[in-house]
Amino acid sequence: MLARHIQDDDDWPFDPRTISLQQRIEDLEFELREARGLDCEGAVPPAPWGLHMTIKERQLVTIIARTAGKTRPYRALCSAMYPINSEPNDPANNLHVFLSKVRPKLATIGLRIETCRGQGLRMSEEHAARWLAWSSGVEAGSRVPANYPLTFNNGVWACNDR
Repeated sequence: MLARHIQDDDDWPFDPRTISLQQRIEDLEFELREARGLDCEGAVPPAPWGLHMTIKERQLVTIIARTAGKTRPYRALCSAMYPINSEPNDPANNLHVFLSKVRPKLATIGLRIETCRGQGLRMSEEHAARWLAWSSGVEAGSRVPANYPLTFNNGVWACNDR
């Protein structure tokens, strides 16, 4: 009934198509923030306990983790990490530099980013779930879980003996 009234009344201030488009824009902006590895407020989640990572390193891992089990093409990763206006001269090279720094850090906590030659990067569903749970646990102020591979002793993070 209201929709019919809106269609009949030329003086109505909001066109239903405009409202629909505005909602679609908001949805796409949310998806873009998510694709860039940002949370709802636009912040990159923190690194898990004991890992020292830059914002871009955490962003890269989070982007890959949020598409768990699927291969994320290099071009899509570059687009997600670098907005159009701030793209470096060679974003693919920068991506490989970040990867070379991130992989050893992730290895200390038993996580891995896989390279699918000619296709892109991916993280297994299990590793992605751990990364997302651990980084959100740090953000929420949770205690270190029992299955976490590092322990904090005498002011130093060290690998657990397995």
